Amino acid sequence: MSRSLPNCYVSVGRLLVVCLASTVCAISSSGAEPEGMSRTLTIIDAAIENAEDPSEKKALVAMRGCAESGSRELSLRNMNLKRVPPEIGQLTQLVSLSLNQNELTTLPPEIGHLSELRMLQASDNPLQSLPPDLGRLQSLTGLYAVNTQLAELPREIGNLVNLASVNIGYGRLQELPPEFGRLTKLRWVRLDGHQLTALPGELRQLAGLRHLGLRDNQFETVPEVIWKLTQLESVDLANNQLTSLPQAVGTMSSIVSLSLNGNEIEQLPSSISKLTKLKYLSVNNNRLGELPEEIGRLSALVQLEVAGNQLHTLPPSIKQLGNLIVLDVDKNQLATLPAEFGELGVLRQFSAQFNPLTDDALDVLVSAPRLQILNIHGSKFSTAGLKELKRKLPDCSIREDEVRKGFYGGYFAF
Repeated sequence: MSRSLPNCYVSVGRLLVVCLASTVCAISSSGAEPEGMSRTLTIIDAAIENAEDPSEKKALVAMRGCAESGSRELSLRNMNLKRVPPEIGQLTQLVSLSLNQNELTTLPPEIGHLSELRMLQASDNPLQSLPPDLGRLQSLTGLYAVNTQLAELPREIGNLVNLASVNIGYGRLQELPPEFGRLTKLRWVRLDGHQLTALPGELRQLAGLRHLGLRDNQFETVPEVIWKLTQLESVDLANNQLTSLPQAVGTMSSIVSLSLNGNEIEQLPSSISKLTKLKYLSVNNNRLGELPEEIGRLSALVQLEVAGNQLHTLPPSIKQLGNLIVLDVDKNQLATLPAEFGELGVLRQFSAQFNPLTDDALDVLVSAPRLQILNIHGSKFSTAGLKELKRKLPDCSIREDEVRKGFYGGYFAF
């Protein structure tokens, strides 16, 4: 049998609930005034009532829920939106907005009202332009718009002074605005898959930039401004039209990862020896006829990929690569290996597919002390030679069938 509480307890309980609800509302809405929220809801409700497009109405309903709850994150991804409702500008509390996977060709100018926005995602849209109002997002730290139809960036992008991470890959950009150089807090940039042939000199101001991705563009020479960015740790220039790598590459004293896959480079400069922090070097599918002796000075190198070139031999200095764990020389013209190969004390994985390696390389291979994976599909080892190889390397996985690599042409992609 239940008993009712005295009226005084009920009154106090109700008061406590009201107080708690008010506190939660105040916290979740980040200080928004009730009158302001009421006005926002009224505006969005009117838009919902007048919306004719089902996708837009669905987005407005999501926006209303965001406004009512005070949520600071909103996802309108994959809604088949042809436009973002201008009422988005009412959600001034937002710190994260995802518009990925829609049918947007531009963003509304009202997006500039989102003064607290830190993360904006608009990938997988047929975007043709970004509004100048984008430059009003002073709090923005991350901007992602991959796989679009963007042919230019607004000059106002230079006003995003807190931007730290940008991925505007795979569009139709032919140049960057000089104002891009004003983004001095940038640490990570990818501008892959455009029609870029040069970079503005103003980018030298990006002194803190650590990672730069420029793959799948139309660079015929390495942009000189890159040599000014001395804090760069990774650079990806794969699948461009580079025919050479200048001696200036030796100035990249902080570089850890360098990808030059899919170019037309015929030789590596001797100055590459100065890259003492380099751990990952990928030069697959170029026109290298040899590797310089100086490559042995890359004492930090962990992974070396030179598949798809025209190498007939490896330099004896390779023995100096005391930290090398992965070596990929697939699709070259190696018939044998230098005796020094056996001195690669920590080499775990060696891929030599589609090389004319013969039994002459057996003694060298079996002398590698820690080899665990050996890919030799397409070699010219005799049956007896293969049997001997397996006998002397009992703990090594010897793969005679073709081993296919990843999309980026190697084991490592940054």
